[in-house]
Amino acid sequence: MSVLPNLVGKRTDMSAYITMMCVRLIELRRVLKDTGSIYLHCDPTASHYLKLLMDTIFGVQNFRNEIVWKRTNAKSLAFTRFASNHDIILRYTKSEKWVWNPQYTEYDPEYLKIFYKYIEEGTGRRYRLDNLANPNKNRPT
Repeated sequence: MSVLPNLVGKRTDMSAYITMMCVRLIELRRVLKDTGSIYLHCDPTASHYLKLLMDTIFGVQNFRNEIVWKRTNAKSLAFTRFASNHDIILRYTKSEKWVWNPQYTEYDPEYLKIFYKYIEEGTGRRYRLDNLANPNKNRPT
């Protein structure tokens, strides 16, 4: 007996979902600019099926990132199994000509005061002192 769900011969909620997503993802790829990216947010229940689908539609070579997003701290479920408190974001591009626009925001001035309290003479640049020693003595770097 196979532990894998039969998505081919038997109608399941998952096969219906994947079929519905396939049609939508094909259309999304069609309308996406050559320089565009698509981010697909899903839960771990379907992420592996959707990754295969995205590999087929967008091409394995256009897979860029898998982001694991932890939603919250583990709850009491951790007593019976590992907590399921994360989601997956799959990022694909349409082509090799994709554009990445990094996002930046200003640091909170209070954060800078607390964590970067030293100021370099002459330039006025802030910095912090930190311990660069290996915290794990049993694992040399």
